[in-house]
Amino acid sequence: MSGPAFNIHIGTTADLAALVKSAEAVNNTRAAAEALNRLEGRLAQREFDRLSTAEKINRLKQQEAQLAAAAVRLEGTGNQGGAAQLNLAVLQKREQIERLTADPAEFASLASNAFSAAQAMSRRLKENYFTQLRVTGATFQTLIWQVDETCLFIVVFPADMDAKKVEDQARVPVINLYELLKIARHRAPEATLDLADEDAESFTKFFRRTPPADPPPPTPPGPPAA
Repeated sequence: MSGPAFNIHIGTTADLAALVKSAEAVNNTRAAAEALNRLEGRLAQREFDRLSTAEKINRLKQQEAQLAAAAVRLEGTGNQGGAAQLNLAVLQKREQIERLTADPAEFASLASNAFSAAQAMSRRLKENYFTQLRVTGATFQTLIWQVDETCLFIVVFPADMDAKKVEDQARVPVINLYELLKIARHRAPEATLDLADEDAESFTKFFRRTPPADPPPPTPPGPPAA
């Protein structure tokens, strides 16, 4: 007894080669799209990192408002899952804003006290060369580096980042800051400045490599009126 007849086309070698080539083109297109997305993300992050703190906060607030509005629209259409996902993104933006709006004076005071306490402990252990302190948490790590006897350099970074790489990258600005402070102290030894009280964007005016220009001479008085 013969079975039912099926019209099966097994394809030629050329057909199979065309199928494989088509599949490879799909994979290549997907890989190219993923690479392009990664590149755009890196460029966007690079541009964001160059913004001032105030500009970063404004950008994050705009994104927060856009995400919140989109979440409301999805809720209105009954898409609760999509709305929940957007609301989570809103919360993440809000947390980023809160990190940027932390009181720098309070943070500097806490870091100074923590470093001083750890330094005192190291001296009890006869360790006289204590220049940095790293605190590891579940979410963030904090690196406190002593620039000189009057200045600390503080870096806060995600806990999953390589601390050794962060230390290597921080070493250059620490050295540069030390040299700039030495120049500023030589120029005006009686002047004092608490960087925690200043806007981070205006620091450059305190670290000029050349002294400011002398003020113009006073204008001589004119002849007496007749």
